[in-house]
Amino acid sequence: CGRGSDGADKPFVTVDRTPIVAEKPYLTIDAATGRYTLVRPAARSDTTGPAFSFDAASDAAIPFSRVYVADAAIDTAASINAKLDAGKHVVLAPGIFDLDAPLRLTHAGQCLLGLGLATLRASNGTAAVVVGDVDGVRVAGVLIEAGA
Repeated sequence: CGRGSDGADKPFVTVDRTPIVAEKPYLTIDAATGRYTLVRPAARSDTTGPAFSFDAASDAAIPFSRVYVADAAIDTAASINAKLDAGKHVVLAPGIFDLDAPLRLTHAGQCLLGLGLATLRASNGTAAVVVGDVDGVRVAGVLIEAGA
């Protein structure tokens, strides 16, 4: 995959600097209030290494009132898309989501975050996810499976 300074093959690649990188969104819980927050780290330029800390000046802390948690046993593409169309961010609980239409992210900065093994299985030859012509959308933590 990569080659070290000693010329030996390495199972990783080290990049000195990345021109731009956007870390995966993640959840936090406030121990005092018990409230969850979805954190969307800001895109960073000319960086080295991961960013493990929250930067209040640039990272977006999204209250859970603006997040919908989807359940594979209940939700359909239509119900999830209704929440996305309303501008909500979506967190997918672990499970297999059988989709008869693609999930559409059409709002700038919108997040689709899977937890555990959240799997999107498209049917009818459709895409599982479609991102509109908007900036800052994040899709992370999902497995995408082609269906029949």
